[in-house]
Amino acid sequence: MTLNGESLNGNPLINESNNEVTLKNSFRLVILGAPRVGKTCIINWFLGKTVKDSYIPTIEDFHRKIYKIKGEIYRLDILDTSGNDPFPAMKKLNIMTGKLNFLF
Repeated sequence: MTLNGESLNGNPLINESNNEVTLKNSFRLVILGAPRVGKTCIINWFLGKTVKDSYIPTIEDFHRKIYKIKGEIYRLDILDTSGNDPFPAMKKLNIMTGKLNFLF
């Protein structure tokens, strides 16, 4: 596994048997908001992905970003939620499980 061209093998925070990052520095960011406010566009911009001009409603999307800061590895899981959530219980669960919540 590499991060910015640097091998992460041998790092005690990396589980080499299944290539998963097991971290104490793991954060879940939940993005919530009304439909068509730009939640997905902001996430795509943040991740360095293409920001599209056309609108495609999001059902739910998950992104994972790994960072190495001052020698420590951090994992950021980003949940892009639907603005038209037909399941209020699911929205409540997403809010409760997120360490960080952004509301648009």
